[in-house]
Amino acid sequence: QAVHLAPAAEPGDVAAAATLREAAAAVRGDAPGVAAGWLAAARRTDPDTGGERRVELAEALSQAGRLDEALAVAAEPAATAPEQAARLAVVAAGAERLLGRHDAARERLERALGLAPPAPWPARLLCELALAAYERGDAGATAAWARQARERGGGRPRRPRRDRCPAGGEPALRRARRRRPA
Repeated sequence: QAVHLAPAAEPGDVAAAATLREAAAAVRGDAPGVAAGWLAAARRTDPDTGGERRVELAEALSQAGRLDEALAVAAEPAATAPEQAARLAVVAAGAERLLGRHDAARERLERALGLAPPAPWPARLLCELALAAYERGDAGATAAWARQARERGGGRPRRPRRDRCPAGGEPALRRARRRRPA
C-alpha cells in the first residue's frame, strides 16, 4: 500500500502519513532506503513532524547511506527534547565520520555532551567520542573518552558491530580495524 501511497498522498492527509510511517518501520531493517523514502513522503504529507519523527528520518537516511540528507535533517532548527537532540547528534556525528569529517563529528558530540539529558546519554556520547577518536587514530583521546564513559556508567565501550552500522559503515569498520594498535 505504501508503494502507491507515497507518490499519491496529498499534503494534510494525516492518515496517509501514519500508514507511510508504519510501513517504513516495518521495512527499515531490511530496506533502509525504502524506509527513508516513505518517511520523507510522510513528512511531506504531514509536516507536523515532532522531534521523534525527525530522529527516525535522520536515522533512516543515514542507514540508507544518504549522509548529506541525514545531516540536513539533523541540522534543521526545531525544538527537540534533550534525548532526541542527543540521538540527532549521534546520527549526525556518525554521518560526519563516514564522510571523513572527524573534527566536525567530534565538535558536534562535544556540544551535545554539554547539553546531554540524564543517563545513559552522557555515557553514550562519550563512547561515540571514543569511537570518533579511534577512527582518527588518536589513541590518547580514545583512552580518555573511554575512561570517562566508564566513569559515567557506560561500562566498557563496545566496538561497532556490522549490524549496527549504517550503510557505508563497513569501509569505516575495515579502516578502523587496520589502524587498531597491536
